[in-house]
Amino acid sequence: MPDSPPAVTRRAFLHRTGAGAVLLAGGVLAGGTAAAAPAGRSALARPGRGPATADLDPQALLKKMLSFDTQNFGEGGVTRPYAEMLKAVWDSAGVPAQIIPTPKKDNVHLIARIEGTTAAPPLLLLGHSDVVPVERDKWSVDPFAGIVRDGEIYGRGALDMKGASAAPTRGCTRPSSAPRTPS
Repeated sequence: MPDSPPAVTRRAFLHRTGAGAVLLAGGVLAGGTAAAAPAGRSALARPGRGPATADLDPQALLKKMLSFDTQNFGEGGVTRPYAEMLKAVWDSAGVPAQIIPTPKKDNVHLIARIEGTTAAPPLLLLGHSDVVPVERDKWSVDPFAGIVRDGEIYGRGALDMKGASAAPTRGCTRPSSAPRTPS
C-alpha cells in the first residue's frame, strides 16, 4: 500500500472541496492496541487533556448535531458553530481537534487525530456536515429539532451524514477501562 500523501496535500484537498469534515487517523482503530485507560476515562484520552465524555449519550449527541442548520445552498454550509460543538466533544475526551478554515465564509473543516501505533496502518474516517436545503412544507416536524418519535429520530442529516458521523464520534470518545482491539 502506498504511503499516504503529505499532510499539506491532504489539507489542500480538503480546502478545495469546501465540505466540513471529521477526520481521524490512528492504528488504534485499525487493529492496533491502546494502553488501558483509568476507569471512567476514554481509552483514547491523553492525560491532562480534559474530562472524559462519560455523560455523552449517543442519542443526545445526534440530537445536538441535528440542531445545527448546516444547509448548503451552493456556496458551502455554515459549519463553524457545528464544528465548534464537535471540537468541544473531541477535546473533552482528550482527543485534540482542530478547526481548519476554508475560502468559503463560515464553512470549516474539523480534524480530530488519534495517534495510533506502528502495529497497524492508519485508519481515516471522513464525513461531511453540510446538508441539502430543507423544503419545510414537506416536513411534519422541525428538521433541526432532532425529534424522537416511535423510537426513530427525525432531522435533516439524520442519515446523511450527521447520524453516520455521530456513531464513530461517540465510539471514539467513549469512556473505557479496557484497551480497544478489533473483534
